[in-house]
Amino acid sequence: MLEHGAFLVAITSCSPSQCDIDIRKIGHSTVAAVAVRFLKSETAQWVQAILDADPENQKALASGEYTGPVVKLPQIASWPDVFRYSPEGDFSYRYHFIDAEDHPPKECNLDMERDCKNGCIVTAM
Repeated sequence: MLEHGAFLVAITSCSPSQCDIDIRKIGHSTVAAVAVRFLKSETAQWVQAILDADPENQKALASGEYTGPVVKLPQIASWPDVFRYSPEGDFSYRYHFIDAEDHPPKECNLDMERDCKNGCIVTAM
């Protein structure tokens, strides 16, 4: 219960724009923490190799602060949000998501011409 209370205090004591960023960070980190538990061993090794290739991760690995994707992915999961709100990443906003103009659960589909005509996460990949 204390953890939930601490979260509530943090959310109620920040400015609206800061809370928005903090909530997104918590959301991305939570999804990543759950997702890594479902990675196949070979996929986790592939992710590990990508993370290990990053010079910053090499420094963390050498210092003993880096313990692998299960810990690291939640910590870096909000990087796309940080980047897209930076001057260098301004162009990348539309590549962060896809906003399908469908009506779930009644109608759930993706139409690339309709939903991704100006670029989206699908075209970015």
